[in-house]
Parts: sequence; structure tokens; C-alpha cells
Amino acid sequence: GGTPLLGLCNDFYQYSPSEQEWINLTDLVEGHAPSPRANHAITSSDDGRIYVFGGFTAAGLIGDIFQYDPSAALWTDLTGLIEGTAPSPRANAALLFSDGKLYMFGGQGSMQTDQGYLNDLKVLEVPSILQWPTNGSIFGLLSSYDGDIFVVNEPIVLHESIQLCTRSLPCMLSLVGTGNSKITIA
Repeated sequence: GGTPLLGLCNDFYQYSPSEQEWINLTDLVEGHAPSPRANHAITSSDDGRIYVFGGFTAAGLIGDIFQYDPSAALWTDLTGLIEGTAPSPRANAALLFSDGKLYMFGGQGSMQTDQGYLNDLKVLEVPSILQWPTNGSIFGLLSSYDGDIFVVNEPIVLHESIQLCTRSLPCMLSLVGTGNSKITIA
């Protein structure tokens, strides 16, 4: 991904902690990779698959969803495979994988005004990966720990979806953003 100010891209890198270097995978993977974009939502599943939703492209906001399978080095466009009402095109949404489901919260449905903030929660069953149930925030935080899901939806601008915990590191809450708001954890 990239930024609207610096240019859109769809390059794909992997960091090797043992080698302490970034490896460019862009030309080494197969399938249909996401188009150049910025402000997309991204998360990974327990088995290492990476999911990318929406974002901002040269044509505007998009609502597509892609899966990357590292064991096959393969990108798959899942957009046309999903049944049900898909989330509206958006940027800056929070995306989380937990208990076999993708959870997406909020985002920005218009890049032209501050009125495009979204306040919805969508859930996608991942093993079947084919159905969004039909059931206003921007730059929200969505994460999980020990089976609980946390949503931070205060008027604070978070520039990325940040996960609270990883499987190999101790848990901590890191927020990177701007604003002067209290965050309430219930």
C-alpha cells in the first residue's frame, strides 16, 4: 500500500527477523494481487493468511477483499465469491480475525468530507468465506485478547489498525494517532 500524498502502490514485503531485512515478494507471488491503494484494512488469521479490504485507489473508494495464502504464495480476489450484502466501499476501517471470523468496524465512506464516517460492524465467516451477514467511526481500533474483542471508538484519529496482542509477544496496547480524547476500556 501507499498514501494518497506519496503515491499509491501495491508492493508486498516480508520482514525476516533472523536476517533483519525486508524481502520484496511483489514479483514472487502468484494470483490476482490487490490493485495499488492506500488506507486499506488488513489483518491476518491464525494460520497466517492475510486479508485486505477496501481502501482508496486512483478511482476512489473500493470495497474489494483479497486473501493471501503464504503457504501457496497466492493472492485470491474473494470479492465475487462472497454472498450476501458486502460492506460499502471504505477506507481506514479496522479489520480483525478472531475465532474463524473477520470483523470489520467503521471506516470512512467518503474521502471528500468529514461526514463520511461509518459506525457499523460487519462479520464474515472465514472457513466458508462466502457470507456477510446482513445486520460512525473513522480510524477505529479493533483487536482481541483471550476471546474478547475490543473496539476503541472515540474521536481520536488512529492512522492504522493496531493489534493488542500477538501470539509470541506479551500483550500491550499501542495507539498511534492524534487527538485529545479519553479512551474508555469497559
